[in-house]
Amino acid sequence: MFQQRDSNAINEEELEKTIAEIRSEIDHFKTDSTFLQVLEQRIFYLSSRSGRRNLPLVVLVHDQINNSSIWSENDTLRTLSSNDFNFVALDLPGHGQSTGPSLENAEKSESFAQFLQIICSEFGQENIVVCGASMAGQYIVPLLNLPAVRGVNIKGLIAIALSDAEALNLSKPLPKTLLVRGELDTSLGPNSAAVFKRFENCDEKIIENGRHFCHLGSTAVEFNRLLINFLKDL
Repeated sequence: MFQQRDSNAINEEELEKTIAEIRSEIDHFKTDSTFLQVLEQRIFYLSSRSGRRNLPLVVLVHDQINNSSIWSENDTLRTLSSNDFNFVALDLPGHGQSTGPSLENAEKSESFAQFLQIICSEFGQENIVVCGASMAGQYIVPLLNLPAVRGVNIKGLIAIALSDAEALNLSKPLPKTLLVRGELDTSLGPNSAAVFKRFENCDEKIIENGRHFCHLGSTAVEFNRLLINFLKDL
């Protein structure tokens, strides 16, 4: 007697297809970690290159008391991956797993510029968006003041209460910029925004109930929403 086949059963071909789709989705959200030698610094960074290369590469720069892991903890990395953006989140020299001698202020822009040149070359993406918080300004602001960085096109900037804004060259145009600060940040956030708003192409967003690190904690969801909206509008 023939055994009746369960109509709800998945055949072998369908099962293999389902497994392949699951593996593809896992790979899409996979975050790699590695080191890169830049001058005397051994820089650790998290990255994903499973997104679309026609979209800008997002470079994430942490604040003074944290490291690259905060971008995973606040779900920014997953948000970027789910929207098909490639990203790099580095540990600044002297932070996290990065090693090497301390850098003088004048050396920070050179080190950061070389890091970006190597990363853009490896990823095959020239257009980038730099997203930095607080003391990351020590690296980002001098970079913005440079005439150009070969092989790197800064298409956008997301400045989260960024330090060192007063050192910006007011005669040099900025890329399209999103200023983000917390409603409860009454010092660096407003002071930084006051300088940035002297440039064209700057849009300010204030996160309700947000503190200085408004991209973390309970207001991270709102920050990630602003981040993606900005990236999609570029």
